[in-house]
Amino acid sequence: IVVALNKADAGDPELTDLVELEVRELLSAHGYGGDTVPVVRVSGLRALEGDPRWTAAIEGLLDAVDTYVPIPVRYTDAP
Repeated sequence: IVVALNKADAGDPELTDLVELEVRELLSAHGYGGDTVPVVRVSGLRALEGDPRWTAAIEGLLDAVDTYVPIPVRYTDAP
């Protein structure tokens, strides 16, 4: 699992920290490694507008997906 925390550009950074903490607690409560799951702060709108900080954050999200999400096994002998 990789968490994309969108709208990270809006509001208070301390509030964003609290949201991340809450997400990690929820993940832990449901059997996921809340302490180890990568949480990437992004702003989809700002990235689409071309803001370099947020386009880099989206690239970081894609890197996290490539690193933490396993490639499913493909069965070549089945339909």
